[in-house]
Order: sequence, then C-alpha cells, then structure tokens
Amino acid sequence: MDNNNNNNRWYLEKLNETMNIIINRHAVLKLYFIEKEIDGNKKIYGKVRENVSFEVEKYSEKNFYKFIRPFDITKDVLIRVGLINKSILMIDMDHRISDGYSFGILIKELYDLVNNKPLNELPIQYMGSNSESVKEQLKYYQSMFDVPCDRIDLPTKKNNKSKKINEKKKFNSVTMSIDTETYDIINNITKKYNIFKTALFLVVYNLVLSMYSGKKNIFNAIISSNRTSENTENLIGIFARYMPILVKIEDINLTDIIKKYMTTILTIINDDISFSTVTEELNLPQCNSWFKFDPYDLMNNDELDMGTTVNPNDILQTLGRKNLRAMNNLRKMKNSVDLFTLNNSLDFIFIVSEKKDHYIIKFLYNNEKYEISLISDMLNDFIRIVKQEDNIQKNITDISTVNEKSGNEELKNEIQTSKKEKSSNIFKKKN
Repeated sequence: MDNNNNNNRWYLEKLNETMNIIINRHAVLKLYFIEKEIDGNKKIYGKVRENVSFEVEKYSEKNFYKFIRPFDITKDVLIRVGLINKSILMIDMDHRISDGYSFGILIKELYDLVNNKPLNELPIQYMGSNSESVKEQLKYYQSMFDVPCDRIDLPTKKNNKSKKINEKKKFNSVTMSIDTETYDIINNITKKYNIFKTALFLVVYNLVLSMYSGKKNIFNAIISSNRTSENTENLIGIFARYMPILVKIEDINLTDIIKKYMTTILTIINDDISFSTVTEELNLPQCNSWFKFDPYDLMNNDELDMGTTVNPNDILQTLGRKNLRAMNNLRKMKNSVDLFTLNNSLDFIFIVSEKKDHYIIKFLYNNEKYEISLISDMLNDFIRIVKQEDNIQKNITDISTVNEKSGNEELKNEIQTSKKEKSSNIFKKKN
C-alpha cells in the first residue's frame, strides 16, 4: 500500500515538473490578455508572463465535471491539466493560444519528458502575427474584391420563420466518403494537369455554390492549418488562419479557373494579415461559408498520435462507477454553446479530409434554414464533378450536375428549376 502511494506521489510530482517545463518552454502558454483603448477603439493585446508556476489539479469521479469551466483570460494560465484518481488525464487549452495540432505536440512532449527523453530546442517562439506589410497585403485583397459580393443564399426551408432563423442556429452535417477508385482518379487528375488538391476542391465547391445560388462571385473563408514551415511543426500556438477569398466563377475551362486560384492561394497563405482586418478595411459583407482541406500527411502524423482520447461521457464508464450528480453535470456540458452557435454569420462549413486511400467530405450546415436533401444534393454534385476527368477540360456551363435520384421531390424540382434558370442567366451578357 505504501509502495502504491509512493508511486502515485512520484507520478504526480513528475507530471507537475513536466508541465512546468512545457509551459515555460512555450511562450504562448504563458500569455494573458489585456484590453486597451486606442483612438477610441478597444483592442485586445497579449502579454507574456516572466515565469509561471503550474500545478496539476486533482479530481475524483465525484467532482471531475468541475474541471470544465471558463478561463479568465486576464488572469489565468490558459491551459489546465487535471488528473482523475491518478488514472485519467484531462487537458484543456484555450483556443486563443492553441489549435488542434498543438494538442498532439503537447502530448508528445509530455510523453517524452515523463520518460526522461530530452526535447529538441525550439527554433522560434510563436507570438502571433506581426507584419509590417499590411498595406501591401491589403492592396492585393482590394484587387481580389474588385467586384460586388454578398452572402451565399440558397433556397431555404418552407414555412420557416425568418425571426427564428436569425435568433437561433443549430448545425447539422452530411458526411460522405469518396471511394478508392475516385481517390485514384483525383490523384491522377492533379498529377496530369499539375494542379493542387486544395485549389481543385475549393473551386468545385464554389462552382456548386454558384450553381445553387445563382451568384458568380462566391465569398469564402479558407481555414488553413498554417503548419507548412519546419519552424512551426513543433510549436504550440494558434496557427490556424481564416483567409478571405473571392472565387469568381467564369464561363471558361475549369482547369484554367483552378490554376488561377492556385496562384491566389499561394499568395494569401504566405500573408499574415488577419481576416478581420481585411473584412473591416474593405467593408466586406459577413462571410457565411468556410472551406477546409486536410491533407493526409498533415493530419496523420504518427509521432503526434500518442494516446487515446476519452469522451467526457465515457469517463464514469471507464472508472466503472456511476454518479448521478456528475452525470447531470455532463449533460449540461454536452448542451453548452459551441463555436458554430457563437458565429452568427456562419451557414456552411465544407471540409475535405484526405485519408490513406479515400476522402471523407463533411458538409456542416445551418439546420434551421436548409433542408438536408438540399445539402445532400450539393454534396453529390460536388463528388460527381471531381470524379469525372472529362469535367476538368469543360467550360463551366457544359458541366452537368443535376442529381436525379436523391432528395425531397418537391424541393428537388424547385432546386433543379432554379439551377437551370440561374445557369442559363448567370453568364448572359448585358444588352
């Protein structure tokens, strides 16, 4: 018994020591935020503490739900670590200082230090963007957004009250898998025509949005992991960026459009101007569509896949116990407001994830406004375009996408009629 207590005490001390090394190693984990008023505008600034003394929190199956609580960004260390009965590790990092990739880095460093393996020196420290060329970058965006653009509007649910749509958002998703045969076709297309997968998927997604909305200019935010540099691959921080992009669907060869936006993506991905700066300076409308492509190499790093994550609802089962109070609090945690509910402008998130021999496409949408049959039709049209190589050399108006078999019949007829009218008018020259 004494031996077990000694082992538990040693492990807790080792965990505390390890977390203090990691936190003081990464400057971003020592950040806190202050508000300043400059020229009548309130701005939030991050400051780094000199030294941080960190302690792992101890919990049992009766009170572990208290671990989930808001951070005070003006006072707290914005990472929290807890241990349930010295057997289940809980980690919470505020999203202002970390992205999903950062979690893998943290776990790997934690594992290495606990096992007495030395860590490599960090080449740089993450401290957010600090560009001196904001004006030059803004000029590029001004040239991109040189035509009117608006939010993406698609046919909404019938008998849906606009008041309800504006006041409440509930997100649902449709997920489809692209099989190995189509995976090979896409790989062959990108190699044969020398095009990036990101640009291919982005343009085809915007083409589908154009066909369903009747708009030629589609305003999106590209979500980038921003982890392409060797200097950033071992850094904890919020590297994920939201980059505004206006995709202009012209009646030209699809390959030409894709190659055009390859250049655009390469340009904006190397900028560090913020999304909010661009939208405010250019007075852009609210962006209600996000796009993200996760390449296989980035999302399947074996070195960062160090452990098994446990859903909060499974913790009690893992411990082999039941506690009604804890279960009630877990239900409250489950029903808490998420990122998508907080973003009042967002209606669509289109995510393509590359796997070893297939793709997974997840289309999240505002369920208060749109029918699932509409979203399914759009997703099927996207797959239909990318899986047929002859589409890549066609002009936009020659690409057929109407899905004949899926969706609510009444809605489908409305969509197809609308698409035919919009497709015939969208590139019509003005008299």
